[in-house]
Amino acid sequence: MNSVKYFPCLILALVVYCGLSAVFSKVHHLGSVGDLKVGDSGWTQRWALHADEHGRLWIDESFPVISCAAGSALLKIHRVESGFVVYLNNPPTEGEFEKRKLNSEQEYAPVIGLAKNCGKQILLPEEYRRKTLKDLKPGQICWTAPWALSRNHKGKPAIKTDFFFSSKRSAIDKMQVQRKPDGFYVNFNYDSRPPAEFCSLERTGWVRVEEARD
Repeated sequence: MNSVKYFPCLILALVVYCGLSAVFSKVHHLGSVGDLKVGDSGWTQRWALHADEHGRLWIDESFPVISCAAGSALLKIHRVESGFVVYLNNPPTEGEFEKRKLNSEQEYAPVIGLAKNCGKQILLPEEYRRKTLKDLKPGQICWTAPWALSRNHKGKPAIKTDFFFSSKRSAIDKMQVQRKPDGFYVNFNYDSRPPAEFCSLERTGWVRVEEARD
């Protein structure tokens, strides 16, 4: 009699077990956030995201990544050349990304603030969006990574405008860029560091460069 009474519960437990087994059998570990290559996507935990003391958003490269949403790994991320696109299923809650000094012993990658999920487009609050060279206003001067400079199909210097920039020179952002009404200029003086292949005696001062096209 008791076995008949608990039979529906056993059936339900079996269904749940089979369902979970089917889900987790499809999950593949892709390594950590830092292991993803340009073009790769995966799922990680939302608390891998951190805001630095300036309000710029970063992702902890040590967090594990799996191939589909499962457990607490509900944050979809996509690797692009200049950082990561994150797909938030909910906008940030108040105080979620509290500004703080990041742990110097951890490795972080920059996050691009634009995210899309469930057919809805979400923009992170302005203070958590990192500016790219596209956001430069005419007359504004900044510093960016030297590898933002490449060559176009004609072999001429071209700058990738999806790269982030800083107002001060740093160990990464050490090439000086200026936007003028007629386009982008790179400083080829000694204190600015474009890639060596673009430097020559003929290039000094501000040199206009093309805008790289995808």
